[in-house]
Amino acid sequence: MKIKAIKQWEGPYAFLSNHYFAPVYYGGLNFPSVAHAFEATKTWDYPDKVSISRMSTDELIGYEQHVTKSNWDGQREMEDLLQLKFGIRENYLNVNQDAMRMLKKLAATGNVELIFGNKYHDTYWGVCYCNEIESCKSRSGKNFLGNLVMDIRTDIHNKIEIYSPHKKLCDCGNHFTKRLLYTVKASPKLAFVCDNSDCMRTTLHRVQLEATDDYIVDYNPEALTNVSYIPPKETATVKPEVQDQLPDDEMAQYVGYSECGIWQGCGNRTSSSSTSSSVVERKYETLVIQC
Repeated sequence: MKIKAIKQWEGPYAFLSNHYFAPVYYGGLNFPSVAHAFEATKTWDYPDKVSISRMSTDELIGYEQHVTKSNWDGQREMEDLLQLKFGIRENYLNVNQDAMRMLKKLAATGNVELIFGNKYHDTYWGVCYCNEIESCKSRSGKNFLGNLVMDIRTDIHNKIEIYSPHKKLCDCGNHFTKRLLYTVKASPKLAFVCDNSDCMRTTLHRVQLEATDDYIVDYNPEALTNVSYIPPKETATVKPEVQDQLPDDEMAQYVGYSECGIWQGCGNRTSSSSTSSSVVERKYETLVIQC
């Protein structure tokens, strides 16, 4: 069944939410999410900004910073933060691997309408789907947040087209049936591949060597795609007693995943003091997200 609109930003589409863990660097501080940074933009008070940056998501929900900036523009601030989250800005400190993963996830939604659906009467940033009050029953919310994300997605599609190769053929010379989207540093890249299994295997291996991270998605600017190619999760090679002695960030490096479950493209290290990781040839698995 073809999805015409994404109205619930949860499950496989939780990354669209402003509360999703997607660190942004803004105003000299690191914030764990767009929601944190957005509240901090409302004030000039630096201690308040620091306090907000250290809040948990549960603490942030229900919190609202009073606006003390005379020239504060919520839509402009939100657009700036979303551009940072989804890595659309180049030559900026915030454009990192996390932002590039967000870029690929958003690009994979194709041209499906994005509606910030909620049930707490927010008809400014989204559309309320409750049946409690008459103004919400009409489903006529402004959906400013959804529209901003869709505008950024259009910019991403344009950026991908700029960086895509002029010759849109599989390496074997045949017409392509799939586009594989990956990133090299802050640049999106496309690899074109036909239905031949050998071509797919060869292309994935080439892309893996070139890509900055191992998160690769099927890409179609005209339609939603829910298939990504990631290495299968592997168990760390260190002994349990050694694992217990590792800090959280080093433990994540051993396993190859960040604390939020995103593949980091590293892992299987033989010792915590080693500066280089052993090269392991990983076979890709196809992850199909059930919508």
